[in-house]
Amino acid sequence: MAQTKKTIVLAVGTFDVIHLGHIDYLKQASTLGDTLVVVVSSDKRCHKRSKKSYFTEKERQQMVDALKVVDKTVIGHEEDVFGIVNELKPDVICIGHDSQITKKTILDNLDASYKPKIVKAKVFHADKYNTTKIKEKYS
Repeated sequence: MAQTKKTIVLAVGTFDVIHLGHIDYLKQASTLGDTLVVVVSSDKRCHKRSKKSYFTEKERQQMVDALKVVDKTVIGHEEDVFGIVNELKPDVICIGHDSQITKKTILDNLDASYKPKIVKAKVFHADKYNTTKIKEKYS
């Protein structure tokens, strides 16, 4: 009996202060395939983007990995943000509703023969579940 290929979905984020917006994003991503792999931004990448994180990349990875909806976590590459995507070659990439990256930018930076499906997650109470707003409120 031939085994059917499992659909791998990739979601990406910093996940510094995990909140219901993150949970909803990852739940949405998980419905797009069989296996959900989450890329947690590296510390160096966060600092390059002027994002101050409360937790280290390893701590953030552990928190995301503990979520039952997630099958696997990896830490993203420090220099080449698309390197991990080209390595893992997921069937679907789910980007956050607030991501500034375009589908064209993603596809332009992937290996030429590799064309995954790209889905943008739906908004989930962005007025309340926003990491920047939460950090501002409690700092």
